[in-house]
Amino acid sequence: MTFELINTLDSVAKERISSFLDSLTEERIFFKLPKSKVIEAEYVIFENINGQDVGMVGVRKAFIIPIPFVIVKKQYQGKTIGKRLLEENLRIAATKYHFEIPTVGAENRVIVLKNLNMNHRKFLGIIDGRYYFYHPFDRIGEVLFYLSKIMFWIAMPIFSIRKNFSSIKC
Repeated sequence: MTFELINTLDSVAKERISSFLDSLTEERIFFKLPKSKVIEAEYVIFENINGQDVGMVGVRKAFIIPIPFVIVKKQYQGKTIGKRLLEENLRIAATKYHFEIPTVGAENRVIVLKNLNMNHRKFLGIIDGRYYFYHPFDRIGEVLFYLSKIMFWIAMPIFSIRKNFSSIKC
């Protein structure tokens, strides 16, 4: 098993990411991030077993906020691959950012939270069934947590109103 950090600006890397995502089956149900967003990631790390990509983690930016994502092929889930990928991501992200905001879908919440070391993560809240956490890497990240919490409190009712209006049929 090896990790491989790839440059997402490279066209070969984009094709590799695209091929990996196209090879997924059931996993796509829970991995809601569109392919275009994954290809635009700041970086991606693959876990490779016997020459085959079995999992991927990366960080994409939403505005200026680094948000990690991880996906592991169904047949390799439950073998700590996702956990190892997230740990490798933390090692790299801590050198690039002051913080990151991991999100977890409600359907994966129990499994993910059980397997992750949540010691340094702070809970922000829930929007549209996704659980948002805050992981500071340094003092600046710690201070920015309070600003993020305020922004999150402002965003929650906005998303709720938007969701209610979008469900109205005319």
